[in-house]
Amino acid sequence: MKNRKMSTTITLSILLVITICIALLYIIANKSMTSEMKESEMEALHNSLSVETSIIKEYIYHQEDMLIAFSNEVEVIEFLKDPNNEEKRLRAQKHTEEYYGRLKNWEGLYIGEWNTHVIAHSDENIVGMTTREGEPLKELQDAMLERGGLYNAGIIVSPASGKLILSLYCPVYDYDGETILGYVGGGPFVEELKGLLAPAEKQGASYYMINVNTNMCLLAQDEAMIATEIQDKLLLSVVQRINEGQGEQIGDIEYYDDEQGASVAAYQYISDYGWALISCNSEADIYADINQNMDMLAYICVAAVIIIVILCWVVIRVSTRPLKHVEKAIVQLEQMNLEKDPMLDKYIDGKSEVGQIATAIDSLYDSIEDLLKAESDKQAAIAKNESKDRFLANVSHEIRTPMNVIMGMNQMILLENKDQGIQDYANSIKNSSQHLMEIINDILDFSKIDSGKLQIVDKEYEVYPLLQEITMGMDAIMKQKNLEFVVTIDEVFPKVLKGDKKRIKQILNNLLSNAAKYTDQGKVTFTAKGLKSEEGFALVISVEDTGIGIRPEDMNKVFDSFARVEMNKNHYKEGTGLGLHITKELVECMGGRIELTSEYGKGSCFTVTLPQEVIDESGEESVVMETVAEEREELEERVQQLEEKQLEDGVLQPENLSPLTASEPTDTPPTAKLLAVDDNDMNLKIITVFLKNSGIQVDTASSGQEAIDMTKTTTYDLILMDHMMPEVDGVETLHRIREDEENLNRQTKVIVLTANAVAGAREDYLKEGFEEYLTKPVVKEKLEEVVGRYVNT
Repeated sequence: MKNRKMSTTITLSILLVITICIALLYIIANKSMTSEMKESEMEALHNSLSVETSIIKEYIYHQEDMLIAFSNEVEVIEFLKDPNNEEKRLRAQKHTEEYYGRLKNWEGLYIGEWNTHVIAHSDENIVGMTTREGEPLKELQDAMLERGGLYNAGIIVSPASGKLILSLYCPVYDYDGETILGYVGGGPFVEELKGLLAPAEKQGASYYMINVNTNMCLLAQDEAMIATEIQDKLLLSVVQRINEGQGEQIGDIEYYDDEQGASVAAYQYISDYGWALISCNSEADIYADINQNMDMLAYICVAAVIIIVILCWVVIRVSTRPLKHVEKAIVQLEQMNLEKDPMLDKYIDGKSEVGQIATAIDSLYDSIEDLLKAESDKQAAIAKNESKDRFLANVSHEIRTPMNVIMGMNQMILLENKDQGIQDYANSIKNSSQHLMEIINDILDFSKIDSGKLQIVDKEYEVYPLLQEITMGMDAIMKQKNLEFVVTIDEVFPKVLKGDKKRIKQILNNLLSNAAKYTDQGKVTFTAKGLKSEEGFALVISVEDTGIGIRPEDMNKVFDSFARVEMNKNHYKEGTGLGLHITKELVECMGGRIELTSEYGKGSCFTVTLPQEVIDESGEESVVMETVAEEREELEERVQQLEEKQLEDGVLQPENLSPLTASEPTDTPPTAKLLAVDDNDMNLKIITVFLKNSGIQVDTASSGQEAIDMTKTTTYDLILMDHMMPEVDGVETLHRIREDEENLNRQTKVIVLTANAVAGAREDYLKEGFEEYLTKPVVKEKLEEVVGRYVNT
């Protein structure tokens, strides 16, 4: 009884002390929080203004960039170089209207000469009008020259619409980057900025944008104030503060008015344009929130006292023994020791406070373990994403390199041969290139496989035409590498099967391409057969090569995404590292399997088994081998005819193609000499043929080292250089030529011709010292134009 009385006394004493402390804290908080919350309100207003200021600047920068981009348009430059050319004028007028159509909420877009005339306008009715009542544009020209380009004249009242517009001007330079031909001008309506500003978060708050130099209201929630001189005393006080503060960027001001009472204003000064963004609010509205928060604090304090009473009453009567285990668990957590105390589980009942604490600590153990695991998974994901980034850069190069050959050779055939048979082959090339793009798109969309969204579309198809198409397409590749291509179909297949023909073709092309890629000599064997069992019919395809083979320890890496075995040895091999991964996923999605056997240094064999539904049981004897041989002989005969036959200008017109004509010789001096450097022989052939009518002698080098040797003995007027080459790449080749004082071509201009088209590539190459940057696939007319320009200089 005595102990109980003592515990009650202790409890009441503790409660009294706690109650007094809470009361004191409330009084102190009531005084301090008023000031703090007011500062918090002002800070929130400043943060909001800062965000909106950034939005406004970003919007204006974007509009300026749009005008700068328009000044660099070819139609604009060509027109200002010859403004009296009616054809160029019409083209520039049309282009101005089209470009204006892409702009959002602009009043107009126009092209002008320095003699003050608007010579092209988004509104054709304004063409010919003067911009400043016939006065010279010397002031405007000086402003542009002083700023080195674009001139932001600020916000003005448009004489045409009577609305506020952001007036922008930009000089138009000739191709030399120095001669100013004229200018372009225009600008968006300022009212567009109003939609960018977030509404006031607090009721009664008002937003304004003021020109501190003219006291003109540019934006306001009250539209009647827009484009008028401000009269509000609070706003005038803000403008005065900014002017007295010599361009103070941010601040706030308090103002008292007998009618409206006390008010506060936060402002953000945009010094670049002389504007101030202002948010105004009455102190009554601010303190209303503060008083409400203080009432809430009082309720919380009362609730805290009640809760503390209950907790103290319970804690005093509960054994402290469970708390020792709780304390031990907390200490372990602080030390990141995740070995649980077995006694802690005894108190995890969820009924008492101690049990709840023990349950929470137990959950905390699990949460920490999950966090550590999540951190480990995060690091693994980061490493995987880095691999994907490297893949994206590589795939851009890999797409453009083969397309340069396909498109270039196809253009050569269409331009130089009018034989109908050859035209048919050219159209086949066109169709094949389209098919190649489909495959590339499938590879780029491989993420569908990882996300489980890949769909297999089963349709009926004939077996032999499919196998013949695949083997015929790969035969040329094998012949190019001097590989023996053995095709064996040793059974009578059903005539028609049902499956995903497109995916089957992709699987087999991937395997054959992979075999050809890693086989430098010997042969590639393609074997197809059917397998009948109780489960149904299966198509069994094997691709065996005599290539480099795979080490036993690398066998499990072959089918991984973004991975290539022996990277140091095979880094120059074409490919993204996704082919076999995609192949495996496709096979498994079709319910099949893929098997690999390999002996390092001797070759590999991939075997694919694909279940297929039989539609037509009738079979045909295998004729694929004979067809491949016959077609190869016919192709060789036609290629020989193509090389020997001299054609007149022009070609027969294939269906659905625009007319093509042979290139006329340019004015380039016949003594000009050019060196083309590329490790791909087909790319060199394309460059040579494209320039054969230009009067330029084209020498070729198939490696960077060969190019270095040739430049030591022969002087060239221009050099075309590929980047990605084995041993010595294009950048290193350029540096060696420049650094060799005895090299005859130290000062020769070098143009990079590369399949690397990722963002920032042009700037990187120009920094390395290249004169110009061209990407593959190269267009004949573009190549002639660039080469002719540099050779003529």
